[in-house]
Amino acid sequence: MANYQAFSASVQGAAHVKKNIVMQDASGKFENEKVKLIAVSDGHGDSSCFRSDRGSRLIVEVGIEELKAFADEMDGKEGELEETKNREIRVRQLIQRIITRWNIEVEKDLENDPVSEEEYQLCSNEAIRESYKKGMNQNGMYGATFLAVLATKNYILALHQGDGRCLMMDQNGQITYPVPWDDRCYGRNTTSICNRDAAESTRYYYLKIDEKNCQAAVFLASDGIEDSYRTLELSQCFYRDVCEKLVLDGVESTTRWLLEGELSQISLEGSGDDMSVAGVADIELVKPLLPCMKKKCDQMACEERARQAKEHLDSMQGKRNYLKKKYDEALERQKKITDMRVDEAAIEAEKARKLNLYDQLEKAASQVRLIEEALQKLRIHKNNYANIEAEYKKCEKTLQMMEKGEEAKSQIAQELNQISKEYQEYEEKYQSYQKQYDDAMAEADKLKKAQYMRRHIGDIYEGVISGVTAYGFYVELTNTVEGLVRAANLDDDYYIYDQEHYQLVGEMTGRTFSIGQSVSVVVVDADTLTKQIEFLLYYPEEDWSKGETRHGKRKSKTHRK
Repeated sequence: MANYQAFSASVQGAAHVKKNIVMQDASGKFENEKVKLIAVSDGHGDSSCFRSDRGSRLIVEVGIEELKAFADEMDGKEGELEETKNREIRVRQLIQRIITRWNIEVEKDLENDPVSEEEYQLCSNEAIRESYKKGMNQNGMYGATFLAVLATKNYILALHQGDGRCLMMDQNGQITYPVPWDDRCYGRNTTSICNRDAAESTRYYYLKIDEKNCQAAVFLASDGIEDSYRTLELSQCFYRDVCEKLVLDGVESTTRWLLEGELSQISLEGSGDDMSVAGVADIELVKPLLPCMKKKCDQMACEERARQAKEHLDSMQGKRNYLKKKYDEALERQKKITDMRVDEAAIEAEKARKLNLYDQLEKAASQVRLIEEALQKLRIHKNNYANIEAEYKKCEKTLQMMEKGEEAKSQIAQELNQISKEYQEYEEKYQSYQKQYDDAMAEADKLKKAQYMRRHIGDIYEGVISGVTAYGFYVELTNTVEGLVRAANLDDDYYIYDQEHYQLVGEMTGRTFSIGQSVSVVVVDADTLTKQIEFLLYYPEEDWSKGETRHGKRKSKTHRK
């Protein structure tokens, strides 16, 4: 049997701290020489479940007590659980006892502390509120989820009602989520222990413990942890960190670490929800799994950074296109105003002509006196004067429009300068993020190539020299992988670097290595930390199958741990 140790931790979520909402999560554990028990519950945030914090605490307490009693009852009778029909009956009876006990404890709590009018007003649904007052379905006030694990020397039993996650890690580091998922749990929707079909809809998983099926660790977590990560796979990095803490510092220190900062930080940076996690782990089984888990988490972190850089780049590209559109529109408006400009000299000439006509009219009017003919002419001139005056006012209005056009032109020029400045700034940011994205993708590509070539150490490849330095030359294979042949390993001669012609020249043999030259190489090392791949020149006359070359013993085809 695995030497399990149990732990549990719950903290108030960042959003609940900010809004002064009581913690609705609960978790607990029990352990002795025979059994290890853990339980987690998440009280519902719906306004109709205004006592869910009490409901979660009660189901954790009741669940642990009933699971302990079940373990005592089945002690020495574990064989009954191996038969599917008997196991179904036994487990369903256990689940029914847990749900029944919880409802009894809810009734006791209501009797000891009746619901006040102030509490009733917390429920925003009037129909549900009135049903509560009539004594109907009052366990809904205490609605919560329930997850629990019982681990003995012979079996592991997991129970699950509602959302949250049960995660198992076997001796090889393989992670599974063995409890069947309830499709009714999606988004903010979840099933509950307060449902009428709670006992029937509770899922379970049973595992007989033997040498093949011994689990290194089992974890339970409320949905606040999973919702803090973009994918379920990324959330596994949190459990890897917990495992590392358990190995390095032990259970008590790990529990303090979770309670005093880690869970609160995850909530602050993630979902903002309450956080609960519990687990049983065999530290000796977990310890050898840490390097492999770290490698996987590092790779996922690298891919996540590349994805975030790509998203940021796409966002910047969108903002760039938007600013470019505004910039082009401003240029178009400026062009239209320029096209609408009127020849100022022509307008001034027309104005002068009109003023001259006006002067002539005044002179003609002064010469008209008593003669009828002169009066008639005066009337005619007056009519002409009215027309000339209208034309004059029209010219003045045109000049005013031109002045406004110049003001608009100046304003648009200022907008154009501002937009041009913003465009240049975002263009610089875009180029910077483009470089970050390219660097991230290049690093990821180097890592993948190094990981791939580690599986081919000792294999022979044809390649072309792609670069020459004083310390050796780089060879690019047909699969685009590039590695280094060190000058120190060219022991058939002493090679001098010819910087002018970018080649290595043998001092005694005159043999040269230059860019574009085809060579045969052997893979001798691929370091996933430095992402450096190293080759040796392949000499066909050497017997590589025995591992002996002029360079000494060939490295064996094994992966670095």
